[in-house]
Amino acid sequence: MEKEKWSAIEPVEKKDYYPLSSSQKRLYFLQELEPGNIAYNMPHILRLVEDIQIHRLEHTFKQSIARHESLRTSFHMKDEEPVQRIHEAGEVEFEITYYDLEAEKRKQEAKEIVQEQGLPTANVQRQLPTDFFRPFDLSKAPLLRVGYVKILGNQILLLIDMHHIITDGTSQEILAKEFKALYKGEELQPLKLQYKDFAEWQNSREQQEFIKCQEQYWFDLFPGGIPVLDLPTDFRRPLVQSFEGAAVGFGLAPETFAGLKHIADNTDTTLFMVILGLFNILLSKLSGQEDIIVGTPAAARQHADLEGIMGMFVNTLPVRNYPAGEKTFGTFL
Repeated sequence: MEKEKWSAIEPVEKKDYYPLSSSQKRLYFLQELEPGNIAYNMPHILRLVEDIQIHRLEHTFKQSIARHESLRTSFHMKDEEPVQRIHEAGEVEFEITYYDLEAEKRKQEAKEIVQEQGLPTANVQRQLPTDFFRPFDLSKAPLLRVGYVKILGNQILLLIDMHHIITDGTSQEILAKEFKALYKGEELQPLKLQYKDFAEWQNSREQQEFIKCQEQYWFDLFPGGIPVLDLPTDFRRPLVQSFEGAAVGFGLAPETFAGLKHIADNTDTTLFMVILGLFNILLSKLSGQEDIIVGTPAAARQHADLEGIMGMFVNTLPVRNYPAGEKTFGTFL
């Protein structure tokens, strides 16, 4: 694979529209193909202390929106090409949605009493909407919504939902870290670059030539096409991908974790390699196949100046392995 040549990312001139990065293009078309899809929403639920000041909370979010252009970006088609538009901070409407579930419970109880007595219900308010985590319209900024929820016992929850096209895991950490500082009234260092500068750089002729070399590398790596994993699932693999399903979380016992760490230390590998190796073997045993490809996200922030920028930088790296039956685990690892 040709080694990437380092080139500086420079701030670009102000324009009405800017090109999308490759990661943004991927998400844009996936979202537009199925507008009602929420698979690329990135929701978070945080528990807050009771003495938080609501007006400062909203003001801090507005400061973050003003600081990061990604939080005030919308996406459009222009001349048959997807583009992004950066809105001025004052153009973007943002406000926190407030819910009081304790009050709603009382309203619902009153509504039930009214209905039982056969009285008109015109003055009884409806229950709170339950669709906070809903699809985004990519043509409307900000692609961020926040909900402040008061639940039973005066507990406070903060709901945050963002579309993946403007954020990633590292961006979420940046937002959380800066949010704490801004809420305390601290000043942040100004950003040298914004996401649009990265997108313009990635679309430059020099970078496109490099990407072409990368493309050829992957074609050479998968000359016969990509093997499809045939797992013994309860139902047939559908012709059209669906995001229906659920996630099941679990933890490892301390002694199991210690054992895995011991293997990594003794084989001069990482814990990630050990677990990925075990996962490959599991998939091989379940499928009966010995050519396994697992996708893993990579941060893809090549420049130090990009470390503090919010945006979609993640790429998916296909890791191909051959857990053949005659190999020992040590050999495969």
